[in-house]
Formats: sequence, structure tokens, C-alpha cells
Amino acid sequence: MKKQATAYKLASLLGLLRAMHWLHWTSHWTVEGDPFYGDHLLFQRLYEAMPDEIDGLAEKIVATYGVGAVNPVAQAEIMMSLLRRWETTQGIMAKALVAEQDLQRAVGALLTSLPATGELSTGLGNYLEDLLDKHETNLYLLGQRGRGSKLAARYLQSKSRCA
Repeated sequence: MKKQATAYKLASLLGLLRAMHWLHWTSHWTVEGDPFYGDHLLFQRLYEAMPDEIDGLAEKIVATYGVGAVNPVAQAEIMMSLLRRWETTQGIMAKALVAEQDLQRAVGALLTSLPATGELSTGLGNYLEDLLDKHETNLYLLGQRGRGSKLAARYLQSKSRCA
């Protein structure tokens, strides 16, 4: 039973990464205004880093929980749910920040809950910690733009108080 719950949590994280990849890639195509080119390159940097993250997590899930844990229909449903939720946020940068904050919370929750189940291997722990680190950088980069700067600063301050 615990294994199924963990597989679901990891599959949900995989869906989150895949939805973020779509969001950042689409933002890369649709960004406009000043500074268009800088934002275009920022989103390219974000989405180009994600396929390796997605592939690494998917392979860990399949190796531990089997191919059913990465069911494409279930993944698409997770992705669609997240994309719809992010769509309610106004502005490309704000959407990206909300998505990145969601990732930070999801990974943080896994790192908190998995040790109790005995399912946090060294490799998975390293993967999740590295993911947090990379995406904290994304929060910083996104936060350098307009309104997002305040959102990112508040999020990062709240994380430092929790540590």
C-alpha cells in the first residue's frame, strides 16, 4: 500500500515536470514586449534543461514501480489539471513562478515524507535535492522580472524561515 502511494506521488511529480516543460516551452514561443529577446532566451534555458530531468525521474519510477506508474493517460490528466490551474494566473512570468513554486513544494513534501516509508534511496534523494537546487535558480531568474520579483522573493524568504 505504501509503495502505491509513493509511486503515485512520484508519478504526480513527473506529471508536474512535464506540464512545466510545456508551459515554459510555450512561453518561449509566446513571450512579447520589452525585453522580448531576453525573456525568449530565459524560457528556452528553462525548457531545454527539463527533458533530462523528466527522463531521469521516469526511469527511476519505472525501475522501482514498473511501467504502469508512468501511464501516459494518467500523466496527461495530471498535466492538464496543472496547466488549467496555472492558466488562471495572469502573465507569463507569474505563471512560470507559480509552476516553479509548485515544484518546490512537491519535491519538499517528497523529501519530508519518503524517509518514513523507507523508499528514499540515495539516488532518488540526490535526484530530488538536485532538482530543488536547479529550480531554485529558476525562481531567482524568473524573479528578476517585474511583479515576479516580489513573488519569488516572498517564496524564497518563506523557505529560508522554514529551514
